[in-house]
Amino acid sequence: MNFKKNTFSVKLFSFYLLFSLIIQLSSDYLAKLGDNNLYLFHLFNVGQYISLSLFYSKQTENKLLKKSVFWGLRIIPFSIIIFYIFNPDYIFKFNIIEILICYIPLLIYSFYFLIERIDKADKNFIYFNASFFIYTLCSTLLFSAGNIKSEIIRLIWSFNIYLYLIYQIFIFIEWYKNFRKPISIATKES
Repeated sequence: MNFKKNTFSVKLFSFYLLFSLIIQLSSDYLAKLGDNNLYLFHLFNVGQYISLSLFYSKQTENKLLKKSVFWGLRIIPFSIIIFYIFNPDYIFKFNIIEILICYIPLLIYSFYFLIERIDKADKNFIYFNASFFIYTLCSTLLFSAGNIKSEIIRLIWSFNIYLYLIYQIFIFIEWYKNFRKPISIATKES
């Protein structure tokens, strides 16, 4: 895949995947050190919201959706920053409000993308989007229980790990079906 020749949407998608990888590796590293890594989750939420909002805005011609993305990109990240300035103790806790205000618009954009794209010939990003919608819908419910102190929390996190694995598999399928450079097998003439 030649990165320079790809559309802005492919570049946004690639940025999102790279950003996710960096956050995941940093989070894993901090967890192995025994450090609190929850602040990276907040960074991820905002970064995911910005990159995928721009992505979905580029994928649609719907003016209302584009306008809601335009205003959401100005209001939501700013609101979250202001919230943490005035409530710094929440940086090391799950913030259900943040999860909801970042994930619900993305779920709406994702659902609209699915409805819009399902009958079209262009199936680019359909595997990613379907898995993103399912994973984000389920993880929103799971993350909402993030501050609960209970034995069931381990089961919730285990379920989320499996959901995330399925999500990653569908991202690979998306790449394989729509973006990889096909390998041509040269046949020998006898």
